[in-house]
Amino acid sequence: MATPQLSVQAAVIGIGRLLNMAAAAGTLIVLARAMPDKASYGAICQLIVLYMVLSQIFAIGLPQSIYYFLPRYTGGERRGFLLQSVTLLMVSGMLMAEVGKTAVSAAILFIGQRSCDFPTVV
Repeated sequence: MATPQLSVQAAVIGIGRLLNMAAAAGTLIVLARAMPDKASYGAICQLIVLYMVLSQIFAIGLPQSIYYFLPRYTGGERRGFLLQSVTLLMVSGMLMAEVGKTAVSAAILFIGQRSCDFPTVV
């Protein structure tokens, strides 16, 4: 089976990233219209920023290291490296889920409060 050309692979990655950016922009547009007030929208945006920062911290560069180190290993070393990487990513994902669960719970409590008034920045 022939491998796809480099330009086809680059196009697939580019289209995937474009769709990712379009989905993120669409999500923010829908949230801006669906949230009842600016404070609720701000809380959701803060959660999104928190998620983006924590996902980079908890990934600790493992996905990129797989592309760097995997071609250098052969046979049993490759299997051991993949097992170690997947295990670390799973543990990191579980920690991220716990932190995220706490943050979402706090945001739900914040959004549920109707008595909080924040000064509007123009």
